[in-house]
Amino acid sequence: MSFAKGTNNQEIAASDDRKKPTGAVSTIELIVNDEQKELIRKYGTKGYRFLVVYR
Repeated sequence: MSFAKGTNNQEIAASDDRKKPTGAVSTIELIVNDEQKELIRKYGTKGYRFLVVYR
């Protein structure tokens, strides 16, 4: 993941205590190649949900 932004357009910062996030993520940007993009699109159109984890 390149970055994560919250609803107030501020970047979500890392935290030492993962149980206390600095905000809720409203937008993410993924850096992928064409093959990865098509795989995400394929599973997304089939109704799959994605779990995105970052640190």
